[in-house]
This record gives sequence, structure tokens and C-alpha cells, in this order.
Amino acid sequence: MATIADVARAAGVHRSTVSRILRDPKAFRGETRTRVLEAAARLDYRPSRIAQALSGGASPLVPLVVPDISNPFFARVARGAEEIARASGLHIVVCSTGGDVEVEVEYLQAMSDLDTPCILFTPSTDTVAAQVLSIARHTAVVLIDRSLPETDLRCVRVDHAQAAAAGTQHLLTRGHRRVACVSGPMSASSARERVAGYRAVMDEVGLPAQVVEGDFTIAGGRNAAAQLFAGDEPPTAVLAANDLCAVGLLAAARDAGLRVPDDVAVLGFDDLDVAQHVNPSLTTLRQPSAELGGQAARLALADAGLGDGSDVVLTLQAELIVRESA
Repeated sequence: MATIADVARAAGVHRSTVSRILRDPKAFRGETRTRVLEAAARLDYRPSRIAQALSGGASPLVPLVVPDISNPFFARVARGAEEIARASGLHIVVCSTGGDVEVEVEYLQAMSDLDTPCILFTPSTDTVAAQVLSIARHTAVVLIDRSLPETDLRCVRVDHAQAAAAGTQHLLTRGHRRVACVSGPMSASSARERVAGYRAVMDEVGLPAQVVEGDFTIAGGRNAAAQLFAGDEPPTAVLAANDLCAVGLLAAARDAGLRVPDDVAVLGFDDLDVAQHVNPSLTTLRQPSAELGGQAARLALADAGLGDGSDVVLTLQAELIVRESA
């Protein structure tokens, strides 16, 4: 059975264009309308009842596909995207993949088969690039927080390398010389870029870098601490993958009898609400998470012909927030 994506491919237009023309053919004229109607007839396309139910009488849906909606960072991203989408009469639908590549591809394909003008996506790994590029030929796709190498997809992100470099420099100015970095999974572009920023500063001052690959969870911080604090010369400062990882590091330091920041300083990333309420309060690099979501929604709507925007990659800046932990 032909799908709306098949019609879009045959007509050489976006799926959203096919949807609008098929919904109200009399409202359109010209070659594009003719190509779409001819392709639909040739493929014997029949609109999906599900797609009609979702998009016919209600506002169209905009999928937001993220690794983990339980991470407050992505909840803030969703809030920012929702604000912009609702202003355009659209609704955000969150798809949380658990960082599972197969689930990511399933969601992306399922969402592209529905009548949606665009997809917002944070990839957990680079391996989905080919599938995303295939979908992006017919549905506007904008990446959030993480890029996909060798693609020209629109992307809204912070300068992860610059932010990590600023955090590392802050720790060095506090007198630390054994500064370690707990990264997120290196399959994520954001983690690789942060490690690169950290290493660049350590190399510049001639100090050895120590990187432990972890993840963006509290448990990941605890697990990384088991490696970091076990040696004869443990680090006196740690740049964490994010605030959740930093909370795990704080807990592990406390369990090991280490005082923060006297024995070991901890610096997070994101500035989640929890950063202000742990003891000691967390020094961190604030990401403009809601703005990331909002700007991504703007670019996606522009790409779908529903708004204005010209940036291919929009890079925002993180801000160092100094509290008690570092």
C-alpha cells in the first residue's frame, strides 16, 4: 500500500506539501499540484485513517524524538519546542527512545509516515545518519543538541567544545592540576566535542588528561567515580558529563569520605533545577535548553514552509554558573 511518503518521492516534493494538496486540491494550482495528484493516482494512494484522524480536524503533530525524556534537559527542550509549535497551531508529540538505535529508527519511520510537517530529533549515535537523510528528503528534520557527521541537516546546538574548555579553565584557575573528565557515551557528538574542549585546554597547559567514558545518568557518575577515586593519585577536580552525572559523583565522593570541594571539586553541565538543591550546590555550565527546543522548532517550521528561518547550524553559548562545588 502506497504511503504519503511514496507520493512525495514520486512528485519530488515534501510530504507536508502532498498533505496540504490532497486535503484541499482546489486551493492549489500549477505544476506542483498536477505532479502530486498524478503521483497519487498512479500509486493508487489512499489516505491513512490514522493520519486523517491525527491531522484532519486537529492541529498537525510535530514529533520530538529524544533519547530520554526523563532527563530534565530534554523536558526543557520539549517545553521550548512546544511554545513555538503551539503558536503555529501545532502540537509536540514526544517519542523517548531510551537511547536504543532500533527504537529511534522505528519512531522516525513511523512519524514520517504520518501527516507531520517536520521532525525534531536528538540522535543517540551517528549510526542513524543514513536513515535520517532518507527521511529528510521528504520531511523537514532538525537536529537538537547533537549533530550527525557528513550531513547538511539543520541543527541547533551549543558550542560544546567551548563550554567544556571554559569549565576546564575554571577548574585550573582554582588551582587544580589533576583534572579529570567523565564523558557521556562517545557515540554522541556532544560528548566527543566536550572531551575535545577539555583535552585542548589540558594540552595547552601541559597537564595529562584523564577521560572516563560514562553516561548522562546519576548511576553513570557513581560508576565513573569508582574508577577515578580508586587510584593512588585521584583527581582533585572532575568535569562531569552533565548535572545528573555530577550528582552521582557528589554522592560517590561523600561515600568515599571526600569533601566537596575541599578534596575534590565537581563541575556539571546543563544547570538543571537539581543543581541548586544538592549539597554543596553545583557549579555547572548552563545550556539554554528551552531556547534550543524553540529555535529548533522555528527552523523546522521554516524548512516545512510554515515559518521563517535561514540558519543551517545555529550555535548557542553555554554559561558558567559558579556555586559551591567547584
